[in-house]
Amino acid sequence: MKSLRALAEDLRDLYNIEDLDEETFNDTLEGLTGTFEQKLVKCAGFLENLEYELGIIEEKKRRIEKLRKELENKCKWMRNYIISNMLVAGLDRVLTDTGDYVALKGKVKSVVWGKDKKLIPDCVKKPQPPKVNATLAKKYIEEHGPQPWGTLDEGKRLEIK
Repeated sequence: MKSLRALAEDLRDLYNIEDLDEETFNDTLEGLTGTFEQKLVKCAGFLENLEYELGIIEEKKRRIEKLRKELENKCKWMRNYIISNMLVAGLDRVLTDTGDYVALKGKVKSVVWGKDKKLIPDCVKKPQPPKVNATLAKKYIEEHGPQPWGTLDEGKRLEIK
């Protein structure tokens, strides 16, 4: 069986044949149209199956990601539980038969900011370039038409009912 593209090209080429009688044209058109529609339906069915499988994969991915986060949080909680109890007991190091547990001073994780951020010196501030608001740009182009700095792209999409 021909591909959908080949059938579409055959349909297009049929209209370009000049010395074809009407009966032959209609018979060929009817055959090609029917074959094209059958192939289109099969391709659309295959697409729906792929989209269904993709949905299943996405759902499994969400569940695995949720499980991963839960396990990470449990590990983090257990690590903090152990270290906080060592510090409450006043122990920086615990030696056992199974291992050596040491409460080390960690790296600086973040800066704790005060309430008045106006007091932060300019030398620690990073200059930021102006940012374009895409929503406002879209509205501007809709109102004033295409611009040299941007146009709207509507694209195409397939809807199967």
